[in-house]
Amino acid sequence: MTLSIRKQLGFTLVELVIVIVLIGIVGTISAFMMSQTVPGSLVASDQGESAWQARTALARMEREIREANPNSIAANTVTQFGFVDATGSVIYYTLVGNQLFRNFQPLVDNVTGFALLYYDATGTQTAVAANIRYVLVGIIVTENDITTPVYLTSIAIRNVD
Repeated sequence: MTLSIRKQLGFTLVELVIVIVLIGIVGTISAFMMSQTVPGSLVASDQGESAWQARTALARMEREIREANPNSIAANTVTQFGFVDATGSVIYYTLVGNQLFRNFQPLVDNVTGFALLYYDATGTQTAVAANIRYVLVGIIVTENDITTPVYLTSIAIRNVD
């Protein structure tokens, strides 16, 4: 009695079906994981954009307020500061709704907290424009229900007579 052994070529139908099912399972799991991570990264990106806007605006305010002419301060409220800088340009920073503006041009969106506090040469809080020597600026931004840290800086006005 002789047994003939045939050489097998290709795959059986059962093997192909198993591979297709496994690829489907791996694809479904991958798609689920991707759908969970992409929205999270978009929220982080939005928060990063808001935080960047706040830091950039604060740096600009710091640079310009430092060069303010102390005798030219026109508005000094909690949400508005107006002055003339060393080059003679009139500059106003104003919070309107949830936007921070510089001379009517938006600097930061989604502002949920903003304050300007004014101090004299001795470090005492003052409301008298002619006595202002330091300005404390604070900004809080919220986007997609995520609040950035408080961005806070103290600015000394250089051009004091």
